Amino acid sequence: MMLLVYILLEITLVILGMIFQDKEWILTIPTILSLLYLCLNKGNNIIKLGLFLTIPAIYFLLKEITLGISCFIFVQIIYTFYLKERINPKLVFIEIINIIFVCILKEKVLILEIFLWMMILLSNIIDAKKSHKNKLINHSLIWLFISSIFMIALVWIPLKERIGILIKTFAWITFIISQMTLVIGTLEMNDSFLFRLFSPIFTTLLRLYYHPTIMNKEVIPKDGKAVIAGNHKHALDPILVNSCTNRVVHTLAKKELHDGKFGWLFKAAGTIPVDLHAAHNKDALNSAVDYLNEGCLINLSPEAKRNYTKEILLPFKFGAVVMAKRTNSKIIPYSITGDYKFRSKNLKIVFGKPIDIKKISIEEANELLYNTVKELILKNRE
Repeated sequence: MMLLVYILLEITLVILGMIFQDKEWILTIPTILSLLYLCLNKGNNIIKLGLFLTIPAIYFLLKEITLGISCFIFVQIIYTFYLKERINPKLVFIEIINIIFVCILKEKVLILEIFLWMMILLSNIIDAKKSHKNKLINHSLIWLFISSIFMIALVWIPLKERIGILIKTFAWITFIISQMTLVIGTLEMNDSFLFRLFSPIFTTLLRLYYHPTIMNKEVIPKDGKAVIAGNHKHALDPILVNSCTNRVVHTLAKKELHDGKFGWLFKAAGTIPVDLHAAHNKDALNSAVDYLNEGCLINLSPEAKRNYTKEILLPFKFGAVVMAKRTNSKIIPYSITGDYKFRSKNLKIVFGKPIDIKKISIEEANELLYNTVKELILKNRE
């Protein structure tokens, strides 16, 4: 919820910046909000330092453009440290000397400052593409690069008033986007930030449109690990399960969704890729185990795919009980019955009592889970 508030505040600032373009002090607020949000959420300390130094950089950019750009160079050096996980003493020394020259020569070295700024920014984009796992860092630097081009255009190119306002607006929007993506990309739980952001919205829409009956959701722990497992009849089943708790739920989803250009989107939603065509999914199992060991919730259907047959349940695979056994987690069974129709009168999700499988074998645990889910389905069908 806090992330959603942060995003809404930044969007509000975009609107205010477009309306009150003469109020240049508004430019500092997005960075202050980003820094505050990271501090409240234990974000990366290097990024915090970069955001902190961005605030005076913006101030100087408004008062003395050459010194402002020089400060932004220093900010990019901080981000270089973040990307490479090591500081370059020579680069820092050169920048300190550079700032001294800027203070003495001022606008006489403006072209040089712009060149250095763009070169270090481009270098960071290349480093982000090569070495950083989180693509949002790369995206944030690209947006900052676009913003920088617009800002330089405002300084150097004689523009008509309307065109100048348009370019200033684009510079403002792209700068805020760069701050938002940088913050989101450096959160400790960045692999589920979209879940945190959109879950309240999807939950509200699902409940308003389908009006499902939810029973025994209190068995889902408010903290700590658990495996949530049940039947799979519709593509919206995971969202229905997610709507039953305020916590992040990591759902196993088919690997095809994680491949290609939009794979980062599913990772950002907290899903775990699983190959439905493989006999064993060691990587998916290990990822789920890691999440459980960190005290997270895992949701999956042991059927491993949607049930299009007339059978009550497809045979259960062993993934749910294996990950629960390896992490000493309880399994919370559930059944989904009824139809996904507008204001449905029979759509229902019911959670059973948590199952402790510590003292029984994998085979016995899988059979127990299968029978429990089947019994829930039969009991709650109308």
